[in-house]
Amino acid sequence: MSYVNRHPIPGNVLRHENHHLGVPPGAVLHQHQPHAKAAPIYPHHPHTPPSETPHNEPGEHRGPCPALNALANGGDLPRDGRVTEAQLVNAMKERLGVAPLVGALIAKVAILRLGEPGPDGSKVLDLSALVKHGFIEHDASLSRRDAWEGNAAKVVPSLVDQLLAMSGNGRTLTLEDLAAAHQLRMAQSSAHGHKVPLKAGVLGTLEAALLYEVFHGEDGIALADAKELFEKERVPVNLPAHKVGLGSLLLATAKIAVMGNLPFSPAARRARQAAAQGTSVTHGTHATHGSHEANGSHATV
Repeated sequence: MSYVNRHPIPGNVLRHENHHLGVPPGAVLHQHQPHAKAAPIYPHHPHTPPSETPHNEPGEHRGPCPALNALANGGDLPRDGRVTEAQLVNAMKERLGVAPLVGALIAKVAILRLGEPGPDGSKVLDLSALVKHGFIEHDASLSRRDAWEGNAAKVVPSLVDQLLAMSGNGRTLTLEDLAAAHQLRMAQSSAHGHKVPLKAGVLGTLEAALLYEVFHGEDGIALADAKELFEKERVPVNLPAHKVGLGSLLLATAKIAVMGNLPFSPAARRARQAAAQGTSVTHGTHATHGSHEANGSHATV
């Protein structure tokens, strides 16, 4: 099974290689690019930015996961948001480069718990069902408010702005930036005595690692790509090619956890400094929050 670079090979290079292979001059070999954006598999309706409403069109269901929403918006998954395990695994592999083993783990866990019988009797997952609190949806999301604060499926633009502002170089989001952003959200979520479960911290760390592994380029995740994903819920057109295997995902998860939890690491220090500024952005307004050092009620993962 191949994971081919999404960046096209210049035609003059291919023609040069063709000469050595005995292919007639001027002929260009077919380039197999499974990760490049092709015509939608499910071209039912034009795209409507999901940030405007939890459901794009009547009957089109979306949930709290921006990547799965983006796959449905782009026609890589059925646009109604009702998907089978095979459709999930295939879309994550072909469009995002997620290895089938990882995709199957994600799909099986979700469908086993939240799936409902489809027309043929096999289970299907409605993406909107992922909003069930405490299962996959969790407190301290990078782009969603906590369930106790309101609609946890809807993207919060001010949280996206906060995430982008965590970029250390002003161009990309690195693993350190994501570690700091995750710890900041843990601190904000734990304000006012709200107890953030350990599971929420673990899930948030895993999701940040998966985000990085799928969307990063040489220097991290381009801010333009992050905006495209979180604000418009679309898969970036020039997505760098990766094979996201279980090993690389677990390694990135461990790095984010260490960066965020070592007290004197740059990421932990940046998160403390941002939390100490005492602002809440979950409702799009600035309101006083205590820092997590003063509160001390969240599990740091």
